[in-house]
Amino acid sequence: MHDQPIHHVSHGPVRRVSFDTVARNRIHRHSYFEPCIVISGAGDFEHGAERYALGPGDLFLADPGVYHEIRSLKSRDLKLYFVSFQIAIRRSKDRDRSAALTPQSLITSFLARHRTHLTNQSDVIPLFEYLYEIATGDDAFEQSANYRDASLLLIRHVMSALTSSASLSAGDYSDRQQKSRVQRAIEARLHESFRIEELARACGMSERTLRRRWRSWSSRSLSDEINHRRIERACQLLMLPDLAIGEIGYQVGVSSPARFSRLFRDLKGLSAREYRQQVMRETAHAMSGSNQRMTEYLDD
Repeated sequence: MHDQPIHHVSHGPVRRVSFDTVARNRIHRHSYFEPCIVISGAGDFEHGAERYALGPGDLFLADPGVYHEIRSLKSRDLKLYFVSFQIAIRRSKDRDRSAALTPQSLITSFLARHRTHLTNQSDVIPLFEYLYEIATGDDAFEQSANYRDASLLLIRHVMSALTSSASLSAGDYSDRQQKSRVQRAIEARLHESFRIEELARACGMSERTLRRRWRSWSSRSLSDEINHRRIERACQLLMLPDLAIGEIGYQVGVSSPARFSRLFRDLKGLSAREYRQQVMRETAHAMSGSNQRMTEYLDD
């Protein structure tokens, strides 16, 4: 009889980050899970095709392989703790503290379905804070059994909160899957001009059905959603200084420069050129006199 595989959790240290000097950490992705808890301030979290407003006590998670970005552009006062962890499969003979402190049923449920964002989780902040203080005050913290156990309990809490809150009815889950399918279809076509009819056909439904379902999923109209995503993609391209602004509209499916300019200003409140200049100033300020990352870590 073969040993049953079990899941093993490994983790990094708890870190703390502030967005008072640098207002964003740029779009990126990584190979591990990264839960964060908001200590104070406000901002937003873009994760794949979704965006979440952030406030104190919010717990949110970046999944492996998913492009994401954390921002505090307006208030620049967002502060949060974060930790990274990975889940791997081992054989039962390799059972360790990770398996003992993190139930296999919880990990399986978490991997199958979990939330990305959850409010009102301030009760977990003290545990993040406790682990952060140990990690910054003791060079040998990773060898501490108390630290390892407390870290695993933190990750267990995060998994449990995000998994239990993801319980959806069959109908709700189906709606979420359909909405994600539409969002992916939009993202795949942002480089070209397309009609709603074509989008609906790609999603296996009529235009009328797609518009009706989208109204039940979002406060934005479908056309507004497409335009919003085009401009968000344009903002990413504007971070590339060698790409001419006149070319960016074409790359996000808006062939008319005048229409691109109007859309950008309507959605961002400033011109594409002004947006690029603002981003370049932030970058220059962040990099001047140091080699610090776009996100500043706080060392108390």
